[in-house]
Formats: sequence, C-alpha cells, structure tokens
Amino acid sequence: VPLRALVAVVPALSVGALMWAGLRYLREIDELQRRIETEAIAASALFVSLVYFAAGLLAKAKVIAVDAGAAMIWVFPLLMLAYGIAKFLAVRRYR
Repeated sequence: VPLRALVAVVPALSVGALMWAGLRYLREIDELQRRIETEAIAASALFVSLVYFAAGLLAKAKVIAVDAGAAMIWVFPLLMLAYGIAKFLAVRRYR
C-alpha cells in the first residue's frame, strides 16, 4: 500500500513544482502583469469553486451522480483551463 500511494502521488509532485515556478514568476513580473495574473487566478478559482459547489449540491440532491475521486482529479485541469480563458480576457481588457 505505501508503494502504491507513492506512485499515485508522483504526478502531484510535478504539479507542485509547476506551482512553485508560477509563484516565482509572479514575484518577478511588473505591477500590471501581476494585476492581470492575479485577476486571472482569482476569476478561475472562483469559477471552479462555483462549478464544484454546484455539482456537489446536484449530487447531494441526487440529480447527478459524480464520482468523488474523478471530480477531485478534474479540479486542477479545469482550474488551468479557466485560468487560460480568464487571462486571455484580462489581457484584452488592459490593452
């Protein structure tokens, strides 16, 4: 079981390294770019939180069936997709 847990968590380590690189990038950019990035991060986090919360309510009401493990795995990819869209919109707003 410990080896299986280690193998299962290995992809999260690479995502953690990606997040660390993102934080370093955020510290090094100028104020306008930091504002754009922060807006995109906040908007994507709020959107994904709303979707996840709504899906949880629908699952609790037995309107949809959601596998919890699959839902947790898809949170990060959905967050990155929402971040990309939000950043695209934020950049357009400031140009």
